[in-house]
Amino acid sequence: MESWKINHLNKMYIDNEDIPEGEVKVKVSKALIDNTDLNLLKGDGNRYPITPSHIAIGNVSEEYQEYGLKFGEKVLISPYHVTDRAEDKNVYIAPDIDTMGVDLDGFLKDFVAVDKENIFLLPDTVNDKKALFVEDIALGVKIFSELDIDKGETVVIIGGSAMSILLCELAIYYQAIPILIDSDSTRLSIAMDMGVYYTINPQESEVLGQILSFTSGRMADYVIYDPTTNTPLQPALQYSRRGGKIAIAGHNKANVNVELSKLLQKQLQLIGINNGYGEIATAINLLATDSIDTSFIQTKDIKFSEVDTVLSEYMGLPATDINIVVAVD
Repeated sequence: MESWKINHLNKMYIDNEDIPEGEVKVKVSKALIDNTDLNLLKGDGNRYPITPSHIAIGNVSEEYQEYGLKFGEKVLISPYHVTDRAEDKNVYIAPDIDTMGVDLDGFLKDFVAVDKENIFLLPDTVNDKKALFVEDIALGVKIFSELDIDKGETVVIIGGSAMSILLCELAIYYQAIPILIDSDSTRLSIAMDMGVYYTINPQESEVLGQILSFTSGRMADYVIYDPTTNTPLQPALQYSRRGGKIAIAGHNKANVNVELSKLLQKQLQLIGINNGYGEIATAINLLATDSIDTSFIQTKDIKFSEVDTVLSEYMGLPATDINIVVAVD
């Protein structure tokens, strides 16, 4: 088995190793490299060496009658590895959820072996490009579930990547009212074409005043903040109403500073969400029914042998909106 790895010296190399133990073996056909993987190459990782890519698709490499899987079926490989920490089954302790390609070896390899619960059959209506963004959508679904957003409530989404538009789409799907803040006029235009009525470019208008106007002085019920936006979290506290909820969401680590006095004064809830565990099937269904559109996301197609050369070209660039589709077969 060949796999790309990143070492602690910010270098990539191909490693040859045995296929690990697992309930289902899959021949990887395509894997996605995004800003999370570029950050690993820049040294923002928990462990090295590590195989990047936290989402991939492939074909079942054997017949698994016990799991209802046939040889050659196209599947999505979910990245979540769950470890039950409870010794006493009568006492609930939240399990550890690791993400492959972030905390554990990912999918930038020709074969993987994973547990059956990580395998999801892909319907014909979900093509390869759509499938590679299932995990992003699952993360978004988890965010909305954790925030418990109701119909008609307002959610400020602090943009900086394609993920912000996916979140806007989900807000509309759940009949909430998204307000997108983004300094990229192209993303704002795409969002408006998708039905996002309220958008704010902080380089052109005063954000707080705009939110006051859009919400008739109430301010937002919820705020979703991506630490990779390279904007401080503190202003987000002003965007939220008293008693509102703020979600810090995404895979990437970041130093986020916030003045706790303002958090306490407004009685805000601060929630961290770094995975979409439990929502993969929902995300696939949203794509299969065309409830979420990913066609606006720009991708670059490369070969497996080109990974190190192409990623080195991105090393000096900001790690946003990088979506490289690696053809492994």
